[in-house]
Amino acid sequence: MDNESFPLVDMDEMPTLAEILAKPVRVTQASLFVDDTWYLDGSTPGYRDTKFAIRWTVDADPKLINGLKYLAALLFLRRDGRKIYAHGTAGTFSAGARHLLRFMTSHVYTSFDQLDDNAVDLFTRNLHVTLSDPAFAEDDELDDGMLDASEDRPSGHALAPIARVTPRRTQKPKPQPSPDEFTYAAAYNRLRMLQLLWDHRADLRAAGIVVMASDPFKGGSAAPAAKSASATAWDLIPPLPDEVANAIMSDALRLIYEPADDVIELQRRFLAHKLRISRASPPHERRRMAKELEAFEFSEVDGKPWRARIELDADGIGGPKTVNALVDLIRDACLTTIFSGTGCRISEVLSL
Repeated sequence: MDNESFPLVDMDEMPTLAEILAKPVRVTQASLFVDDTWYLDGSTPGYRDTKFAIRWTVDADPKLINGLKYLAALLFLRRDGRKIYAHGTAGTFSAGARHLLRFMTSHVYTSFDQLDDNAVDLFTRNLHVTLSDPAFAEDDELDDGMLDASEDRPSGHALAPIARVTPRRTQKPKPQPSPDEFTYAAAYNRLRMLQLLWDHRADLRAAGIVVMASDPFKGGSAAPAAKSASATAWDLIPPLPDEVANAIMSDALRLIYEPADDVIELQRRFLAHKLRISRASPPHERRRMAKELEAFEFSEVDGKPWRARIELDADGIGGPKTVNALVDLIRDACLTTIFSGTGCRISEVLSL
């Protein structure tokens, strides 16, 4: 049966978790509440699909997973015509939810009310270890930034009108990130899950979900704990060995001189042929372009051409792919040179 034949869950009515699980209901146009992955509506062209997906594929107690699913419904589905979080932050929420589920499973916590002060302390102290371990990297949160509501609301069932929303104590300006932006954002996104469970405890309790018994951050926010955990994680990440780093930087420096000039000239010729082909698309022009690409002689570096001549198949296919790969190579060499010589972050380089 097509998912669209099932009714869409209405969060204005605040159904209980038991009512939602009693019959199949959709949370979006494409996803059911019980699905292992929620694909949220409104994806934007140019963004990775994972930014709009919440994955529930974790080896954890279904009761815990369903509790966090209900929390996600509170945050991402519309109530009174509004939603708290933009759908583009779904991947960030997904990473934090799976981390919390794995933590609770590995330490045998079976309900959210067991996340007392000792559990929160253990969660925080354990965080810097997992953040420094590549095995815990989450593909869907890369470059996604931090999970923060663009429109937040007080705890409770009713949504206040936008004009009268009173900032909560957790609605503070984003703190300055630690020396490593990724580990800070990753730490914040995971610790934020505890804050969300506490902030929305009234709605969760009304839905029949056991909730946390005390504020995990004692009137504060997740930011200080995230800053401490990320700074510790940064210290635990081993630096790139000199013999590897030096080789990479030397190759990058070598590429931005004669090789870069070659690729710029090759690209110029290629685009000139593309322009002629787009006007008339004669077969002989395609053959001419293929011959010129194959005949292009790359400059000598250290007494020999830095690259062998381009070889295309019998039909001359593969020229655009080869040129694009060479352009990407020079681009990566430029980025590596800037990173190694200045210490800029990727976001700073992209803003140039």
